[in-house]
Amino acid sequence: MKCEMEINWLINDTCNFDCVYCYPGSKKNEFAGERDIQKIASGFKRTGLKLMIYISGGEPFLFPHFVDLCKELTKDHIISVNSNISHSDVFKFIKEINPERVRCFHCSLHIEERERRKSVKDFIEKYNLLKRNGFYTYASYVLYPPVIRRFKKDYAFFESEGIILRPKIFRGIYNKFNKITGLPVLKKLKPRFQRRYPNEYSKDEKKTILSYIRQSQVDGKFHISHEEDKWKGRLSDTYLDASFIDGLPSFTGKYCMAGKSFVRMSSRGEVYRCCDDATNLGNLFNGEIRFFEKPKRCRASLCSCPYIGYRHVLQNDDEYKNEERVLLSTTLNSG
Repeated sequence: MKCEMEINWLINDTCNFDCVYCYPGSKKNEFAGERDIQKIASGFKRTGLKLMIYISGGEPFLFPHFVDLCKELTKDHIISVNSNISHSDVFKFIKEINPERVRCFHCSLHIEERERRKSVKDFIEKYNLLKRNGFYTYASYVLYPPVIRRFKKDYAFFESEGIILRPKIFRGIYNKFNKITGLPVLKKLKPRFQRRYPNEYSKDEKKTILSYIRQSQVDGKFHISHEEDKWKGRLSDTYLDASFIDGLPSFTGKYCMAGKSFVRMSSRGEVYRCCDDATNLGNLFNGEIRFFEKPKRCRASLCSCPYIGYRHVLQNDDEYKNEERVLLSTTLNSG
C-alpha cells in the first residue's frame, strides 16, 4: 500500500535501557502519553489518509498492550517500529502481527547495554526470528566514539550470526572526561571538554566509518533508489550517514514537505511539523489537526534528523511546481 502521509510517533520517552549516548536521555518515569487504544486508532482514522506510522520512543514495547495497539493500527494503516527488541512481547508481535502491514522493523543494537545485561543472544534470536517470519528487518549500531574501535570485531561476530550491522553516525555531545568533570569541584570545566558530533570525528575516524558503511551496504546487498525511498516510504535510508559525516545538513529556505506529507507526533497526540520546527498542527487524538496544504520553506538552521530531511525537502523549483500541479489537480477533481 502506498501511503499518503508519514507520521513519526514518539510513543513514549520511557526506556528500560540506559545508553550513555541516548539523546533524550533514558528515562524510567511512568508512561505519560495517551493509553486508550481505541481513541488512538480513531484519531489516526479520522485523518481519512492512508498512513505510514513510524513508532519510536523511548522503547515502544513499554507502551501498555503494545501488540494490541499495533493490531488495531494495522487494520487501516502501515506501521514501522524502532525498538531495542529486549521486551518479551516481541514474540507476541511476531505471532500476531501481519508482516505485510509492517513497512520495516528497525532493531537497535546497543552493544554495551546488551553485554551488561548478558542478553546478546536474546538480540540475535529475536532479530532472526523477525526476519524468518517475513518482517523487513535491519539492525543499527551507533558509532559512539568509545565503541568505534570495537565495531570491526562486533561486525564480524554478528555477520556470523546472520545479521549485517548498519553503522549509524552519532549525533550529540560526547565528553571523554565526563566522569572527572562530573565531580562538583570540576563541574564548571565540563563545557570545555564537550564535543559535538558528527563534526568532531577525526579524519581517521571518518575514513574508518565510511569504509564500514560501504562494507555494510555491500554485504547486506542493500540498495534503495532516491525515488523509492522518498515516495514509497520503505524506510529512511540509513546509508545517508555518509552524506552528513562532516556535520548536519542545512535546508534553510528550501521548500519541504514536512507538515504536508510528514509530521512528528508526541505521546499525547500533539503534532508538529518536524524535529526542528515546533509549528503546532493540532492534536490528532482530539481531532484538532490541520496539515499543510502545500510545501513550505524550511526555517531550521540545521536538520537534526537528516534521514527525514533528505526524503522530504524539495531540492529544486521543478519539484515544488510539480507539487503545486498535483494540489491543483486534486482540488479541481474534488470540485
